[in-house]
Amino acid sequence: VSAILQRTKIGEGVKVDTSLFETGVFWSNYHLLSTIQTNENPKKFGSSHGSFAPYGAFHTKEAPIMIGISNDRLFQKLCNVLDKSDWIRDVRFISNESRVQNRDELNREIQMILLHYTADEWITVFNKAGIPASKVQSMQDVIKHPQTMSNNMVISKKHPTNGKTFFTRIPITFNKSSFPIRTSSPLLGEHTEEILSPLRKTQYLPKE
Repeated sequence: VSAILQRTKIGEGVKVDTSLFETGVFWSNYHLLSTIQTNENPKKFGSSHGSFAPYGAFHTKEAPIMIGISNDRLFQKLCNVLDKSDWIRDVRFISNESRVQNRDELNREIQMILLHYTADEWITVFNKAGIPASKVQSMQDVIKHPQTMSNNMVISKKHPTNGKTFFTRIPITFNKSSFPIRTSSPLLGEHTEEILSPLRKTQYLPKE
């Protein structure tokens, strides 16, 4: 869009280029810049967050959930829901900095409590209290999720040799147009002539 705008304004085109590698580097920006400043690689935290605690996946009675506490206000809400209001004044957990330093101990305490109820029961309580949390979904859960079905995210098409095949649609919608999946995946060489025939009329491919 910026390139088109430049062409419109000054009449000059520009080459637009990108790559998955550049995207990956961009999305790891704060880890990258922190490493430059400290000359130390970031620690591995699994599902946890290096700058916040408690933050990550916790087991419940039957399924894991994600909890994301990024400030003292949310931590106080979590303490009240877990019936651990004494943690609010506990020097180990009184600030985000202290919670990060005592992450393992805090996570163990929370984990013991969460095992008493199911994931859905905890999510209901957390949502009511305004605590960022979500049930960890499996792929089968995602397929059957009401939002996936309502948004028609999974499309099926008949394949000439493999029966019904499935696709996830492009996750972009416009109010006046759509991007339908018209056909299933092609057979090996199915479009060879369709693609190469015009090229044989040029200098790029020799005529047979």
